[in-house]
Amino acid sequence: MNLRDKEFDRESNMESHFNSLAELCKMGDIQAMLDIAHLFFDKCTDEQKQLLSNYEKEQSALNIKLLSAYMSRPANGLTSMKTYMTWIIRAAIYGNKIALMLTEKCPIYKDCARLDYNLYFKHKNNIKILWASDLLREAGFIDILKHKEDCGLVYHYQHGYFRFFYMSDYEPPDEEGFGSEIEYDSVYYDEFFKILIEKIIGHNTKRQALGHAVFDDCQNILKQKDITNMPAIILWKED
Repeated sequence: MNLRDKEFDRESNMESHFNSLAELCKMGDIQAMLDIAHLFFDKCTDEQKQLLSNYEKEQSALNIKLLSAYMSRPANGLTSMKTYMTWIIRAAIYGNKIALMLTEKCPIYKDCARLDYNLYFKHKNNIKILWASDLLREAGFIDILKHKEDCGLVYHYQHGYFRFFYMSDYEPPDEEGFGSEIEYDSVYYDEFFKILIEKIIGHNTKRQALGHAVFDDCQNILKQKDITNMPAIILWKED
């Protein structure tokens, strides 16, 4: 076997391992959540690993300053770090003791994760705007639709489900510059990002009102699935 074949086999095995962990995460496996976090730690650069390791070992003023400054950089160079933090947070939420202890002493992770702490714990519909759905798929949320843009994620805290919405159609403004509309379609997921409702519902909404997308259909749709009273399985309470 030549070097190229060996490299292909290695990458294939890594992808298979990643997909296996992602499937376990969809089942609520908290050890798999921690394991997938470690995969993303391994993808970090040496500099990033050193910053994270130093901070986790000692939350000194210097280590906090260095990591905070680094995380303020453009996000496209921070993908592995943010995804590592995301899975540490999720493992902690669902009761992994190692992740819980780590997150309690490393509060920067709450704010800097790709899906940050506040997404799960605000007592109202909370929204996370994303440009591309592939950011979530590549992070291990493998049921998220591929190649969608101008999208967002809403966590309905009281009932423990997510609504993922994305732009499905765009109507440009008229000659006078008025009337532009975007149509958003939606897919619903449980708290572990496993698809609950594959039916897609369209919404027409003004671009300037993106942050106030219409969610009124949610309860009516979920009543059909008898899960409107489904509680979130959250073991880590808000401070």
